[in-house]
This record gives sequence, structure tokens and C-alpha cells, in this order.
Amino acid sequence: MTETGNLHVLHVDNHPGMVSLTAEMLEREDDRFTVTTATSASEGLDRFSNEKFDCVVSDYDMPGQNGLEFLDVVREEYPDLPFILFTGEGSEELASDAISAGVTDYVQKERGNDQYAMLANRIDNAVERARTNRECQRQLDAIETAREGISILDADGHFIYVNEAYADLYGYDPGQMCDEHWELIYPAEEVGFVHDEILPTVEQEGIWHGETTGLRADGSIFLEDHTVAATDRNELICTVQDITAQEDLHQKHQLVARASTDAFFDWNLRTDEVTRNEWYLTMFGYDSSAIETSADWWRERIHPDDRDRVLAAVDRAVENPATRYDETYRFEKKNGTYGTLRSRGYVVYDENNNPERLVGVHIDVTERKEHERKLEVRSAAMEASIDGMAILDADDEYVFVNQSHADIYGYEEPDAFLGETWQMCYGKDERDRLEAEILPELYENGSWRGEAVGTRKDGSTFPQELSLTVTDSGGLICVVRDITERKQQERERKQQNERLEKFADTVSHDLRNPLTVAQGRLDLARAECDSDYLDGVADAHERMATLIDDLLELTREGNRVNETESVTLAKIPTDCWQNVATADATLVTAVHQTIHADPNRLKQLLENLFRNAVEHGGTDVTVTVGGLNGKSGFYVADDGTGIPDAERATVFEAGYTTLDDGTGFGLNIVQEIAEAHGWDVQVTDSESGGARFEITGVKFVE
Repeated sequence: MTETGNLHVLHVDNHPGMVSLTAEMLEREDDRFTVTTATSASEGLDRFSNEKFDCVVSDYDMPGQNGLEFLDVVREEYPDLPFILFTGEGSEELASDAISAGVTDYVQKERGNDQYAMLANRIDNAVERARTNRECQRQLDAIETAREGISILDADGHFIYVNEAYADLYGYDPGQMCDEHWELIYPAEEVGFVHDEILPTVEQEGIWHGETTGLRADGSIFLEDHTVAATDRNELICTVQDITAQEDLHQKHQLVARASTDAFFDWNLRTDEVTRNEWYLTMFGYDSSAIETSADWWRERIHPDDRDRVLAAVDRAVENPATRYDETYRFEKKNGTYGTLRSRGYVVYDENNNPERLVGVHIDVTERKEHERKLEVRSAAMEASIDGMAILDADDEYVFVNQSHADIYGYEEPDAFLGETWQMCYGKDERDRLEAEILPELYENGSWRGEAVGTRKDGSTFPQELSLTVTDSGGLICVVRDITERKQQERERKQQNERLEKFADTVSHDLRNPLTVAQGRLDLARAECDSDYLDGVADAHERMATLIDDLLELTREGNRVNETESVTLAKIPTDCWQNVATADATLVTAVHQTIHADPNRLKQLLENLFRNAVEHGGTDVTVTVGGLNGKSGFYVADDGTGIPDAERATVFEAGYTTLDDGTGFGLNIVQEIAEAHGWDVQVTDSESGGARFEITGVKFVE
């Protein structure tokens, strides 16, 4: 802050009346505020030559430079200065652009003077956050330059921060460690110690201190002085120091040699006894007390459908020295289920060339067999997919192509691709782009998804959505979809949206700003004098504001919906009822289903239907929301005067109204929202003779 407790704000808006009113209202809201004004971005920049500011508040739509361009210039010189976009532009696209550009806050201009209290609060919060961030940055700089290693773990044990010293201790870069689990940097035996001793102590006492053995990226180990402390955010702060030089680490911590994870066996063919290593005991859940030395124990646990085949393979290996024993079969686990074993071995003969022992290894291939099964299922799914799917080997040649892939590129048979490279599907310019831009990113990240331009057999081109994934063997899995129709729809939709957005900008900026100033001046006039004429002015302002809001809702929202989610019809009508001036009207909710809908747009639909019922049915009307028997949908009905048959075809038209103060957009908005969801809306009579709106085609949550 420029002075202790004071806030100096620069407000930039090309509307002179708006900057004057905003400055006056902010200084009234908080006497700590001093507001300097400017009516263009260039004038605002000039203010910085002689004054220091704690925060900038700027409109978006200004000649010369808009608000985001002004932000870029300010950020070059003052990267940490809070910058709030205060604008009548309310589109999601602008909000997204503002956030991406790095505005501190985004505040949409509203009607009335209450908005200035909110704006003052946002300014105060932004300035306080900036001060706090500067202090946090100073603390972070101190941590970053500390000689001891410092890290922070989230509640699941993953690193969310490590300083350079911490990463250096373990042989990593800080970025490599973030999001990794702490078990990455400890030997297996030490992981158990952390789980059994350290973490329980921290949970009970809040802190643990002692010595642990760290594991570097290169596999070497070191002794560390280690402190672990819990925070009130359920995070752990760890500090470590390498103390290897202080003690003989080699004597204190001997790494236990890791035995093979395969199960070795030595079968004495004369005594029928088997010697096994410890992995044999644990591979399928058995302990030493449950395993007998006799080979019968093994024979009995081979799956009945596999037993004869496996034992016959043993006999062949014993009888013929040139035959190796190698069989895959199902073997019973301790819990009664079956895993899959691959057994490989050879026969050892005595000095008289008689078979003496069968020595070999059991390998647990349960996961591999399951993987193979999934591959078979996946292969069948790929064949049946409507998307083009292909697999290429490490030489970029096709080894599998489904029929859809061939159809997309204009070939009759998938075999036309086999042995060819992917270049056959693209023109020269697109091949060059793929090789220069896409393939390097693909092989660096392991996958890529985006759009490309394919070339059919006849030479015609088409836009495509392309997904590429690198396989373990260095090949590629390719999924392609023809998006010609979608691109055409996008172009048409973009043109339509541009026209609507241009209209909305005119309504928002050229009408709402003067209206906001007029409302503000009206409030100030009320403070100076008392006149019945002012009530009429206020009513006119409110009428204009409602008309602007309805126009903006139609043009900016129209028949669009965001992602749908589960919405309970038993609850949402009550929430909507609170947002409508209902006087003595009554709401009855007689539906309990849950539907798929955009909750915000569904609220707009219900609020407009409620408002229509109260305005046309009377202040004491009863409004009912209920389910449709035998239909997938719901209704909103009232006990008012109803809608004549002759008018039902026109009530949904934009601008149609029977009220002197109506806008004629409410039911048109209802229809737009319904169509955006894929629903249908119709008007009929309610049981009491009022109006009943039926919304059908609704998808219920099972």
C-alpha cells in the first residue's frame, strides 16, 4: 500500500460518467480509498509517471486499447500489481480470456449501487493478497536457498513441493519429484519403517525426528538426519540432511541382497521330493507350513483341465534328453482361485545317463495372461469400431487396419494398407507438418491428440480428429475420425455466434453503461430531493434493465448448454422460487426424479415459467411442478386463467406479450433452453383451467 492503511486506485473507463460515478461511490464505500481516473488506456499509463497505485480497475471495451491489451502493458512494468477487469461484458469467452491473460479479478457491472460495495471489497482483497504473496515469496526464496533439504507432502504422501537442496540429495530435479510418492526415495526395508514407526508417531505427536536411509536416483544410499512435522492442512513438512560423512554408513546399513522373484524348484525324480526357494512359498499366498516336500502337493493343485497335459510334458522331458520342459497352466492359490504359471526346466542326468533331477523355475504369468485376454477383447472391439483404427510397427508400417479406417480413406479393403507407411494417408504439406511438429511431441510425451488433414485414395482431402499413442515396442496405435460435418457445423455456429456477440456487445456496452450511470445518478438525486417523479424514473430504469438482461440471455446463451449433470427435481424448484418476485403465490413440488441437465440453464427455464405464472395468473396463484405419467419429463402448471388456444402457437415467439410491462422474451428463453437440452416444450390446460407447460424428452438418472 502506498501509505499505511490507504489504497490508491487507478480506474480506467472510456465513459466519463462511469469513471466519475465509480470513483465517487468507491470513496464513499471506504474512506481509505483514493481513486484516480482516466478515460483511456493511454491516459491511464500516463498516470503511472507521477503516481503509485495499489490496484488498477479497468473496463474492457475501450477505443485504442481494450482492457486486456492495457493489462499486458501494465504487467510489463508492474508484474505484481493487482488488476481488476470491471466491465459490462459478461461472456464466458471474455471471462476465460481475462483469466488466461492474468487478471487478478473479473467483476461484471450490475444494476444499482450495491455493486460498488462488492467492487470495493474485491479491491481490498486483491491488494491484501498481493501483499501476502510478496511476503510468501520472500519466505519461499529463503526456503529455496536453504542448505538443508525441505519438502512438503500432501495427505496421500505425494510431493507437492521440494527445494533444490532436497532434490539434489536424492539425485533428481525438483520437477521430477513433484507428484511422485515419497516411497520413491527409500529402499524397500526403509519404506516399512516409515509406515510402521514414523507416520504413526507423527499422527500421534505431530512430529518425528531421527535417522533414515535415503535412496538416490542412481541406486546408492545415504544416511540422513530426518524431521517430519504435520501441518493443520493435513500435509507433512520434511527436512533432511546428509550425515553419511558423520558415520560409517556401510557398517550401519547393509543392503539385503534381493533374491530373484521367480520360484525355483529342484525335483528329485527318484524320491519325488522337491526343494524350493522362498518365493515358491509366497507366490500364490502359501506359507511354509502349508507346503509339503512331496511333488504330489504340486500335482494336486494343477487345474484339473490342465493336469494331464502338464504331467505328460514332464514325462516327455524325462524320457527324451532333447526335450525341454516348458508349459503354461493354471495353479490353485491358497484362497481357492487360480493363477497362471509358466514352468520351465531341464532334466539332470547321473553318470549312467539316468534321469536324476528336474530343475527349473515357476513364473507367475497371471497378469500377462489377463493382459493377453484383454488384448483379444480389445482387438475385437477395434474391428467393430466406427472410428478408423490402425497399428503401425516401429518402422512406421501398418500391421493392422480395421474396416472403418479403410472406409475413411476410400479403400475397399484394409489389406491395402498392410506393409505401407502412414505417409500414404497424407499430402506432402501435412506429412511435413506431422514430421516437424507432431511426431517429436508424440515421442516425447508418449501420446498426441489433435486435428490433421487426411488425403483419400482419390486425392480429396478431409479434416480429421487424430489420436496417436506410442506402444512399448516403439510402434503406434492410430485412431482417426472424419470430422468434415462437424467442421462445417462449427463454421456455421461460429458465424452465428459472432453475429450474436456483436449484437450483445452493442446491447451491453452502449445501453448498459449509460443505464448504470443513470441509476447511480438517480440514487444520488434521491439523497438530494424527494419527488414522486423519481419513482417513475426508477420503474423505467428497471424496465430497461430487464429488457437488456433478457436480450443478453437470448443472444449469449441462446440454445447452448454446458456439461450436464445429475439434478434433483425435488430441490431445484424451491431454489428458483426464491429468485422470483412471487408475492402471495404458492409453490407445490410433486416430483422426485433426478434428471440430466445443465443446472444453471434449468434454473433459468424454471424461473421464467414461475415468473410467467405469477405475472399472468395473479399474485395468489398456486404453481405446481410435477412428473408426467407415462412420459419422460415434467410439467409446470398454475391455477390461473390459462392461455387461449388461439395464442398457444405464438406464446413462444420472441417479443410476444400481453402485458404492458412485459418483455416478451421469457417463454422464448424457455423454448431455447429446452431445445438446447434436446427437450420439447408444449403448453396445454392445467386441471384447474390454468396454464400447463409440459417438458418432454428428458433423460432421467437411473
